[in-house]
Amino acid sequence: MVMLQFYFYKRQVSFNLLTKFACLCFVLFFCQFFFIQEVLAETRVFTLSKAIDTALTNAPNVLAKLAELKGAESAAKAAKGSLLPQINAYANYSRLSDPVAVVPIKGFGRNPPYFSKDIYKMGINIYVPIYQGGKLRANFKKAQFNKKAQEYGLKAFKETLAAQVSTTFYEIIYLKALLEAKNITYKALEAQYENAKAAYRVGKIAQLDLMELETQLSSQHQKIVNTQQAIIRAGQQFMFLLGLSPTSEFQLKGSLDANNFIADFNPHDFQNQVYLETIIDKRPDIVSAKHQVRAAQEGVKAAKALHMPNVALIGDYGRHAGSGFEGNEEVWSAGVNLNLNIFSGGTISAKVSQAQAKLLAAEQQLRQRKSEAITQISMALSSLKEAEARIQLANKVQDTAEEAFRIEKLKYEKGAGTITDVLKAQATWDETKASLVKALFDKTKALTDLYLYTGTLLNHLEKIHSANFENRGE
Repeated sequence: MVMLQFYFYKRQVSFNLLTKFACLCFVLFFCQFFFIQEVLAETRVFTLSKAIDTALTNAPNVLAKLAELKGAESAAKAAKGSLLPQINAYANYSRLSDPVAVVPIKGFGRNPPYFSKDIYKMGINIYVPIYQGGKLRANFKKAQFNKKAQEYGLKAFKETLAAQVSTTFYEIIYLKALLEAKNITYKALEAQYENAKAAYRVGKIAQLDLMELETQLSSQHQKIVNTQQAIIRAGQQFMFLLGLSPTSEFQLKGSLDANNFIADFNPHDFQNQVYLETIIDKRPDIVSAKHQVRAAQEGVKAAKALHMPNVALIGDYGRHAGSGFEGNEEVWSAGVNLNLNIFSGGTISAKVSQAQAKLLAAEQQLRQRKSEAITQISMALSSLKEAEARIQLANKVQDTAEEAFRIEKLKYEKGAGTITDVLKAQATWDETKASLVKALFDKTKALTDLYLYTGTLLNHLEKIHSANFENRGE
């Protein structure tokens, strides 16, 4: 009996421990699940600043550009190293057909040299470049300019990527605002349609009026579907720019506002040619192109230096031994090496021509980029002025269109108007709301492009981000 009670007590203790352990695991899993969900929810919410930061640190193209920059930095280090003395260790073994002296004769009265077919050598040799026609220094400068070109090329790419992210960010916000306006219009049309069906059943309106209203409702539904699909496509493009899976779900934290980008410059300043050229010369892609021209110039110098003589100090220190490592003795040598090409079959001249062609191409690319920059800034300013004018017009027209719709709807309900007039007024009001949202988006895009084309987009966004934190006291 005692043994039986002890057995049940033991089982009860084990069951209680197991229950407590299970409860603890459940609590831990529950907390972990909500923690993970909270983290995931946080990563799905993007402000413009967070989206750009994510793209600049995660996009594959940025990482590829960073790798190219590291390669250019390594090439510059290698070119610099070629200016310094070169020291190499060596060791070799040779089997000859006939015995040779392992070490040179040291002088009269000394032991004769040891002869052997097997020759073992080990030691170090030194090469000190003295003069190579400026080739080494030209290659070093060329590598330095190429590195600078990669640095500014990376900056230009980041500016472009930030502009693409910003434009897509506000495009999604614009499309969502447009979708909201269309949904409001659709609900209003739907309510009118239900009223019209009731009126048709009692013979107050004609069947044609009901059919026109039904057609308008279907057309509005199609516009909603088109906008929804446009949001999906823009969202996939947005996640692609951020280097994330296009199928990821996300939310945007921002609004389409006329003050998203407040110009901290006077558009009239761009009419000053000196000011315009100063701005353009500071653009990262223009600076990169200038460094490419300088690199090409040094490439021409390096190619021409191949016609010049090469002078270097050479030295060797080591030990030689024969078969069985007998005759082991210290040997050394030192001297000056002079090398001058007499005939290369035209290869050096061809290399010079190739380098000159690269220089010409780099100069023309720089010229093309400057011309494009002027055109891009001019077009962005024009788009900005147009968008601002459309915003002013849309603000004025929207109130008028809303009032016109209200009047036409009231007239129709009292039997003094037609459904066609109501639908036209409804469509006009819908168009004015869409026009205002589109104008706000176009202004934001025009300002984004203008900052991009002046090479100051990232600096401007950083100022806005800092100002927002200061305003929130963060």
